Amino acid sequence: MANQHHLELLKQGTESWNRWRSVHRTTIPDLSEANLEDIDLHKANLSGANLQNTFLIAANLCGANLSRADGRSTLLYKANLRRANLSHADLTGADLTGTCLNGANLIYATFWEAVLKDTIFGGAYVRGAVFRRVDLSEKDLKKAQGATLY
Repeated sequence: MANQHHLELLKQGTESWNRWRSVHRTTIPDLSEANLEDIDLHKANLSGANLQNTFLIAANLCGANLSRADGRSTLLYKANLRRANLSHADLTGADLTGTCLNGANLIYATFWEAVLKDTIFGGAYVRGAVFRRVDLSEKDLKKAQGATLY
């Protein structure tokens, strides 16, 4: 369950949130199971955050830092993750249906049993990313060098 203080800070906006994160660098934000549908988190620092089972449906995460975030079973349906940093993020069981990952950093991210239907990977950096038990039949990853596919 999400930390209410963290949720209140996040809902004040990206600028306030990032200022708080810069002061509380060792705090791991807990936003698990929160409903953040349609939220604007453009350029938010969510690195290392607990996002398990979080509803980020249609959220604007353009340019956000989600490196090392725990996004297991997170709903990112139709989210905007253009140019987002998802390096080393765990997206096991996440639903990224219709999500835009254009130019996103997916280096060493884990996509175990993730739902990637209609996900857009244009220009995404996927070196070392692990796609396990996912259907990539409709994906064009020809330019995405270095992905590990199982």
